[in-house]
Amino acid sequence: MPLKILSLLLFPFACLYNAITFLRNFLFDIGFLKSESFDVPIICIGNLRVGGTGKTPFIEFLINEYKSSGWKISILSRGYGRKTKGFVVANEKSTSQDIGDEPLQYFAKFKDSINVYVDEKRPHGIKSILQKNSDTEIILLDDAFQHRPLTSKINILLTEFNRPFYDDFLLPFGRLRESRTGARRADIVVVSKCPETLNQNDRKKIEVKINKYARISTPIFYTKIKYSNPLLGLGTCNEIPKRFNLICGIDNPGPFISHCEKEYLISSKFVYNDHYEFSLSDISEMKKNNLPVLTTEKDFARLKVWKKELLLIPVFYLPINIEFLSGREVFFKILNEKVNVL
Repeated sequence: MPLKILSLLLFPFACLYNAITFLRNFLFDIGFLKSESFDVPIICIGNLRVGGTGKTPFIEFLINEYKSSGWKISILSRGYGRKTKGFVVANEKSTSQDIGDEPLQYFAKFKDSINVYVDEKRPHGIKSILQKNSDTEIILLDDAFQHRPLTSKINILLTEFNRPFYDDFLLPFGRLRESRTGARRADIVVVSKCPETLNQNDRKKIEVKINKYARISTPIFYTKIKYSNPLLGLGTCNEIPKRFNLICGIDNPGPFISHCEKEYLISSKFVYNDHYEFSLSDISEMKKNNLPVLTTEKDFARLKVWKKELLLIPVFYLPINIEFLSGREVFFKILNEKVNVL
């Protein structure tokens, strides 16, 4: 079926979806549907669009900031893709099927300094966290911008430079989870994955478009992605190889693939859907030419389940960090004032 015809067929469903999400948000706005709030500072990091906007590295950025100041941090996620239900505490035996790949990544990286939990019902999750760890001083809420039953101290909305929410449309015609006007709930907007060369004129154009939907007073910041050197996750290897098989199961894998192809020799590429659950046949295919594997940190969280099958194949993953193009100090000043973390 031609793409234009398919788009026209999907458009009425997007309009229906818009009506449903608009009504839901309206009922929360007028107080007909209730939201719970808590005394503990809660920072919600989310987006309007389905798919990756860089939430995971942004949350890790916040973790590093607050743990360096000695704050007792908990993370709450719904645990997308997990096979379990309800409130689950991350521990040494947890797998991506227990808690999801992103919470597993947080736990693997920061387990000595934070607590990681999953619960699809966020208010219940917050109550459970405070029962288990009454000394929790700050909670980072992963991907809960649309979770209106919980009121956060501050909502941080991420939008990707190359795929901004203001150029998108609602599901299934586009990729938005709700109308662009949902940006009005944002206390801070962060434009992620920006080019380092982004100039002031370009920023002004972006801000004009964002301010059509967000509150005019909403501060807007710009960040970029910085790739680290590969880290060995499984197997043994004395140095970073020159040639890899590339494994990628994330939303918008283009930048990751492009970076890897510039830095390394890539023999084969295995590209899957976001949050893809690897099978034994996938693992066998990856091992065919016996080359080391290079993957994303999120994919590695799911690949670890197959560590016995990958025993003889070194598996490297590529951590990423975020950096502010400017205004890092201003960002934290605004954030800390809003959540009373000084």
